[in-house]
Amino acid sequence: FDKTTENYLTNFQKITQQNLKGEIFVASHNESAVLTLLDLKSKASPSIRINFAQLFGLGDHLTFMLKSRREN
Repeated sequence: FDKTTENYLTNFQKITQQNLKGEIFVASHNESAVLTLLDLKSKASPSIRINFAQLFGLGDHLTFMLKSRREN
């Protein structure tokens, strides 16, 4: 699990630091990963649109937190 999360975050960071145009959908119900991704999102290239998604019913508290922060 830890290696998967580390790989997920590392690749997200590599992709979002490039000056590419595109869109990424991030799906995770791991609270610490979502918080880390939000931090990385704030440092990402503005040409990449980043949205968050979750499976229905998993991590509802994260969904509400993202909505309150007006994240997509």
